[in-house]
Amino acid sequence: AYVWLRAATTLSALGDAALSANATGGAFVAGGLSLRIRRWLEEDDAVARFRRRGSRTDLLAPIPIQLMTDEAAPLRGAAALWLDQRRRGWL
Repeated sequence: AYVWLRAATTLSALGDAALSANATGGAFVAGGLSLRIRRWLEEDDAVARFRRRGSRTDLLAPIPIQLMTDEAAPLRGAAALWLDQRRRGWL
């Protein structure tokens, strides 16, 4: 029950983030925990928590949800962000 709740909560928060960012290219779940709860992340009820947004549900309907299976992907993404910000002179 705890693992399903964790997966549902993760997708609910991801739906909020996708909606606020207008993430039409997709929403990505990454990291070690996501791999451990993969089975529950793919359940219809958990995915429904991502898409269910009242009057804004239609905005999330076309957004794909991707599970990144490379455990190093979040670290590489953070490094790329750091390099980009450094190149721009923000750091």
